Amino acid sequence: WPTTTPRWPPGTGLGSCAQGCPISEGTPALWGASAWAEEDVQEVVHEAVPCSTAVFLGTELLSTRVLGPEPFTACGLSEPITLRLRNILREYGEEGDLFKEMVQNAEDAGATVCRFLLDLRRCRKPITGLLDPGMAACHGPALWAYNNALFTEDDLRNITQVGAATKEHQAGQIGRFGLGFSCVYRITDVPAVLSGATLLIFDPNGTHLGNHIPKSGCPGIRLDFSTRPRILRAFAEQFQPYRGVFGCHLPEPRAFPGTLFRLPFRTEEEAVASQICSEAFGTERIRSLGTGFIDSSRLLLLFLRRVKELSLEMLPDMATSPEDAVSLATLQRKKIQDLGAPVDPPSWAAIEQLTAHEKASKTTWYYLVLVCQGDGESLELFHQRTQAGLHNLSPMAGVALPLALTADGKWVPRIGAEEGQVFCHLPIPVVSGLPIHVHGAFSILSNRKGLWDTAEQGEWNRALLRDAVPAAWLRALAHLRTLHEAGELKSYEYHVFWPDTSTARYPFTEAVARFYQAVPGISLGQGCRVTPYLRAGGSLLALTPGMGSGRTEHAALLSPVCGSPLGCAKGLSSEVTSDSGRGCCASVDHKDEGRVALTTAESCCCCPEFLLLARQHQGSVGRLPWERRTQPSGECPLLPP
Repeated sequence: WPTTTPRWPPGTGLGSCAQGCPISEGTPALWGASAWAEEDVQEVVHEAVPCSTAVFLGTELLSTRVLGPEPFTACGLSEPITLRLRNILREYGEEGDLFKEMVQNAEDAGATVCRFLLDLRRCRKPITGLLDPGMAACHGPALWAYNNALFTEDDLRNITQVGAATKEHQAGQIGRFGLGFSCVYRITDVPAVLSGATLLIFDPNGTHLGNHIPKSGCPGIRLDFSTRPRILRAFAEQFQPYRGVFGCHLPEPRAFPGTLFRLPFRTEEEAVASQICSEAFGTERIRSLGTGFIDSSRLLLLFLRRVKELSLEMLPDMATSPEDAVSLATLQRKKIQDLGAPVDPPSWAAIEQLTAHEKASKTTWYYLVLVCQGDGESLELFHQRTQAGLHNLSPMAGVALPLALTADGKWVPRIGAEEGQVFCHLPIPVVSGLPIHVHGAFSILSNRKGLWDTAEQGEWNRALLRDAVPAAWLRALAHLRTLHEAGELKSYEYHVFWPDTSTARYPFTEAVARFYQAVPGISLGQGCRVTPYLRAGGSLLALTPGMGSGRTEHAALLSPVCGSPLGCAKGLSSEVTSDSGRGCCASVDHKDEGRVALTTAESCCCCPEFLLLARQHQGSVGRLPWERRTQPSGECPLLPP
């Protein structure tokens, strides 16, 4: 091929010609550009030869030779990557899911800070010197996500396996680059990840990096600035949006001390051509994305161990520098009081403070958080699965009890202030019906919308609920008792944060049943201890009050059939719900010698299981006989003698 000396714009190294000029193998020619002094440069095809002709004949593009891109390896099934991603997005119905995914990645990587920036800046001038002309569409508004941890080589390899479940054998990871990362395609077609001196650019559609993607099905390229620093000089315009964002110095040749995601919002033009998602993001929709983050982020940090701070900022359209960003919200987690490990590490217990800053307002919440390992059924199942060589999760579970801080620096339980949520490190949209927040190393659906209920995964979840969750719950209540005895907790009642069986949802009823089965014999403080009148089959739990306590006590009835609690009575009148769903009025009465009787009205037919308990145990059972007596008022109490 005949050659000619290219026309390089001063100071740019390559200029726009480099985007599509083919080169030919031949005798090296001196180009005279300082950017290329470090190595020889190949001859280029004459400018009169159409690029399409040169490419057809197998000539490599000059920009590709300069970049030295490493194409991602296609993985998984033979179906098109765009189809795979489109199907995954159907499971992730909420745009806010991508914030959780970024927080997950930060936690797994060991980061302590995770920050987001809604960048509304638009490019209002012609852009040259890009990696590919198609990348011009990515120079508009974008969502940036930063964390202060570096990717490992495994991380880089895993995240490029687009649409694959890559956390399968990574025990202890929340969701590190599994299917969840694919939720970023809800808002973008061309996500990019910068970590250290490595930049990954994804283009599953093949519409933005077509010059550098060798074949259909390759979802993107990897660039290494440490071995090819000339990339930054030759394509400086490509990296201008990065300058100043969370301390990034591109296009200067410095390794970035952390990980930075750039998600350019999908434009109207891109939405028409996209085979992944046809939703465009204008300014108003971008702003609503920020509002959704603020509304849903309050509890994101509650059960995380590494990430301690989240923030969201917005950079206005006409801003001249990232320093003009406006803070929208900041969430911080701080340990207020270390309560010590309940058993052995990795168990821990502490009073945690969550603080939310939104514009001029500041709100603070407190929780007694305890996480521990199951030591019964879940631990046994863990060992069985480990010995069988199966992928395993550690049998960890935890609870968070909401507290409030009084003016005199004392703690008080914060009752009924919020509904209990379910966590697998991060919140999942599952209703538990419990008065506390519950965390567990649950087997969750790939879209984090629910728990597995079938097969081995479902059995694992039930084992956690029957073992590790009640253990954490009771130990947390023991900490409340200790705080009260030390004078640090006010307004304490032993039945604070006990579950209500009428509101608990399956499968969390498993935890409630084990909770009440474990209560007998546990000291509750205030001189009270729960003692069962009957230990065989079902039983009526009765509280033996301390001398002179004069308090209305708490009773719970266990099913004689399955051992699950039918309900509990708090105060002088409450509702007791049977397994069959029918309820009856109940009252708690103090008897001689501190005994407590649970009484129901016969006129409401009572719970079948409740009456079964009376009939089944008429006579004498372990010197604790029951009798059924009908009083003139129509009540049918079950009274121990």
